[in-house]
Amino acid sequence: MQLSADDVAEYYEGFSNATLWPLYHDVIVKPLYDREWWERYVDVNRRFAEAAARAAGHGGTVWVQDYQLQLVPKMLRTMRPDLTIGFFLHIPFPPVELFMQLPWRTEIIQGLLGADLVGFHLPGGLKTS
Repeated sequence: MQLSADDVAEYYEGFSNATLWPLYHDVIVKPLYDREWWERYVDVNRRFAEAAARAAGHGGTVWVQDYQLQLVPKMLRTMRPDLTIGFFLHIPFPPVELFMQLPWRTEIIQGLLGADLVGFHLPGGLKTS
């Protein structure tokens, strides 16, 4: 799937790498929260979900990989309920105290819950409190 320069700037470098990455890694750099980046993140996730929906065979399995695509499972589930959807997060999931800082935390969790199976890089991602 082709991404424009604006997609890369706002979805990848912006929301994915300047918001989610520092938050999930609890780094000293404070995450940046920008509504335009979030909107681009939603848009690009939707486009990936649409591409996967077109490409997957009936009753197929789709594996979604990493923090840049956390909304895809729910979007794909809505488009293609016949699919088995897996998601794997290749970075640490943040402790609840950090995750609660994210303005779009509910949307992220709802996105992940669209998957039949969610895998975490480290056991800490399994904790809910």
